[in-house]
Amino acid sequence: MATTPRDGMRILWDQHVDLLIVDIFMPRVNGLDIIRRLKMEKSEVKIVAISGGGTIAGCNCLELATEAGADTTLRKPLKAASVAGAVKELLPQ
Repeated sequence: MATTPRDGMRILWDQHVDLLIVDIFMPRVNGLDIIRRLKMEKSEVKIVAISGGGTIAGCNCLELATEAGADTTLRKPLKAASVAGAVKELLPQ
């Protein structure tokens, strides 16, 4: 687990990661950019995009996350059962 986007990016490139849960709106970092970059460089990593809603250039941010490569999306506020279900679906083993 990382507490800042910079720490998260370091972990993603320095360690083996099976799944990433990424918020779309973060300070100084755009979650969509992280999704696109990760899918280009480490396409095997499963991605859950989360957001409380909102739009980017008039488009639903969670729909944009799917277009960018997120494997699934969840709307905040998150429920533990929803997160667990998404993880189970993406990492069945």
